[in-house]
Amino acid sequence: GGFSLYIFGLVRLPASVVTILAMSEIVFATVYAYFLLGERLTVGQILGAFLVVAGVLLLYWNGKHKDGFSALKLSGKPK
Repeated sequence: GGFSLYIFGLVRLPASVVTILAMSEIVFATVYAYFLLGERLTVGQILGAFLVVAGVLLLYWNGKHKDGFSALKLSGKPK
């Protein structure tokens, strides 16, 4: 089903993009649970989400080339 399509798509992306997607899905699921399901977040969960977002941003910024283009293109071919 859906998980198979998810894996099918991830296999065709560079490892750097897959890492960012996999890490950010945790935060998205938490935000959706908060807004759609009324889940409450503890301070530790909020801090953890912040750390994950910070890690994703670090991965993104470290992937930038000098010419301004990102190495994390969704071209399917790793740089």
